[in-house]
Amino acid sequence: MPRPESDIRVCFIAYLWDPRKGGGTKQYQGYFPGMRERGLRPEIFSGTPQASKIWQEDSGADWVQLAPGSALPQKVVDDVPMSGVRLPDAVGRERSSVFYRSLLEQLRKPGAQPDVLNLAAALTRDSLPWIRKLRRTGLPICYTLSLTPKFPNNWLAGTLRRRMLRQHYDLMDAIIVQSVPHEEWLRAIGYRHHIELIPNGVDTERFRPPVDEAERTRLRDRLGFAADESVIVTVGAVSPRKGTDLMIEAMRDVVLRHPRARLVVLGWRIEGSQKKAEAFRRKLSALLDDPLIAERIRLEGVVDNVEEYLRAADLYLFASDREGFPNSLLEAMASRLPTITTSFIGLGDELGKPGHHYVLAERTPAALASALNELLDDENRREALAGEGLRFMLETMRMDTTLDRFAALYRRLAKQGTRS
Repeated sequence: MPRPESDIRVCFIAYLWDPRKGGGTKQYQGYFPGMRERGLRPEIFSGTPQASKIWQEDSGADWVQLAPGSALPQKVVDDVPMSGVRLPDAVGRERSSVFYRSLLEQLRKPGAQPDVLNLAAALTRDSLPWIRKLRRTGLPICYTLSLTPKFPNNWLAGTLRRRMLRQHYDLMDAIIVQSVPHEEWLRAIGYRHHIELIPNGVDTERFRPPVDEAERTRLRDRLGFAADESVIVTVGAVSPRKGTDLMIEAMRDVVLRHPRARLVVLGWRIEGSQKKAEAFRRKLSALLDDPLIAERIRLEGVVDNVEEYLRAADLYLFASDREGFPNSLLEAMASRLPTITTSFIGLGDELGKPGHHYVLAERTPAALASALNELLDDENRREALAGEGLRFMLETMRMDTTLDRFAALYRRLAKQGTRS
């Protein structure tokens, strides 16, 4: 018998739940207070990061010295109970086995079964048998598709990966997507079950325009921005996918025309030993050593006051390759910032109309520089974009609508149970 609607437990499952690094975990963490107001009880099951992705401040964390397979100390994160397992440091079959075996053991404990499982972990060949075992628990499973996967160029390898993902998807009772392009992609590869389209919501109380010019001036002083600077902000991991190198390279052309322009990057820096990551780091280092722009770039890392940077800025820049539905764009527009974005995989009408609510640019340094220079030259254009972007966010992306959709989905799954 299902629990009353006021007592529906939803377990969010991810290999690593770390809102500091942004992405889906940060997004859901922001939803949890509103979910509780709607009679849901979120809880988290998480693993630990790979050895190459452990932050320096994690070096003394309580889980670092635990043996792989050990249960993590129970804790509460923003009033949400969190449990998990110490994972092996290397990626591979053992990591998947340890994670899902521990999750199944957790679900078998008396009174530990939630009403709904919301899976947000990466899907691999090694995880498929474990998802089948999860399904045999009888608990309804939904999956959050935050990014459409990349496929190998090799035809056979690409076909096998599509088949593997389709097998995973067919085990889900529902798949949550954030944009129409993701829904269309799922249908194109043959998924025929329930798809729930829930665009991200924006906390318009936190992300808002400055009350007046005095507030903006105080914020710029506190953050170290001069009155005559044109501050361009971007939020996201310092990584190839986010196009950090492209944005910094674009600043070479921008500062020639606007010497007081400054790019501020808010986000954690991805490290790794892969050839692609090494090449990216070398390129980034060379760009940051360029005397033309070295003093005009600030890599701030992870900050807790993103909203203050947005209220103090003049422009927002986004140059990602693939996204689900990037909250940082919505938050910038809700802060009344004129916004430039590339046509990332996953971009849909949910973000508004290009040229009216935001500027759409090609994903090259030259195109990004051209779009930045044009807006920096035209104050009226900046004002028009900022006003229309804010209006669109307030009309279509309020948090309450998003939370109501999540609550309706979880209640339906809890009531109906899993598909036979």
